[in-house]
Amino acid sequence: MHSEITNTPYPGSALNPCCICTLSAPSLAAKHRKDFMYKFLHLDRHGNVTRNRPRVWLETIKQTHKLFKVATEDTIVAFDTLSKEYGVKDRINEKFIEQQGIAKVKAKINDLKANKFLRLFNPFLRLIGFDGCLDTPVEILHVFLLGVVKYLVHDFVGKLSEKQKDELEGRIESFNTSSLNMPKLQPKYLVSHVKSLIGKEFKIFLQAAPFILFPFMDEDQREIWISLCTLSSYAFQTHINNMEDFQLNLRKHTANFFYRIIRVTAQWVNKPKFHILLHLADSIRRFGPATLFSTEKFESYNGVLRTASTHSNRICPGRDIAIKFANFHAL
Repeated sequence: MHSEITNTPYPGSALNPCCICTLSAPSLAAKHRKDFMYKFLHLDRHGNVTRNRPRVWLETIKQTHKLFKVATEDTIVAFDTLSKEYGVKDRINEKFIEQQGIAKVKAKINDLKANKFLRLFNPFLRLIGFDGCLDTPVEILHVFLLGVVKYLVHDFVGKLSEKQKDELEGRIESFNTSSLNMPKLQPKYLVSHVKSLIGKEFKIFLQAAPFILFPFMDEDQREIWISLCTLSSYAFQTHINNMEDFQLNLRKHTANFFYRIIRVTAQWVNKPKFHILLHLADSIRRFGPATLFSTEKFESYNGVLRTASTHSNRICPGRDIAIKFANFHAL
């Protein structure tokens, strides 16, 4: 979602994987070199913090318009080359460019260029008072729980033998949740379906790690998880008394986590969500505690939509949902 709002590539295998800063690599091969790793971690060759230049929203808007001009007046090859150089990708504009060889689409493009030029681009570009680079905060559900924590849980559980998995199920079964805000655990499901878990289930592993995971770990793995669990207490903080102290501690524990994990293996360096985690402190400074702008909070409203669409004959579901919402409003 952030990529579509900010006109940046999907981060997976992109050469410009960050929608907040200008982290980039000239080629996929270059992403395996030390220079990229330093930029990925916001460090210089001596280990000092050196942050990448942030993206500027006005620059993104200008580059988007220039890319459209290149695509319509030059060649698609030139457009693709410049798009990779800028790290800019407008999904709406891209659809027009892909189909500009069709006569009807070409006529529509010319009509919009003459009368409603901005309709050719992402509508967020013309949203007054909105800065796509600053106003799309790091989201802890997808970046932290479904990113960093998920990767580490998958990697750890995947390396256990069947006998160890049975023991893990036993440890989860015996874990007392009475003092925690979580329901009774389902050990068989958590272990067998570890690749299909959702955010709240990865939070269980995060909270219970010292009791259920540490017995299977060596010293280096424990240090990684200790630093991760400590970092999580800051990431999910709901009240901040002193922002400056909080920022200092959050950045310190983030750096400690990266030090612990990269000392063991560098396999995670090309995972964009690890890099985006470095921007969490900036998002919290701008918007407050991360739990207040978490997608998880707003996804709970999906239940309202499901309720409104349940009693529908599916002939005109939009109308049925609108009527149901009108009834809710009347009540």
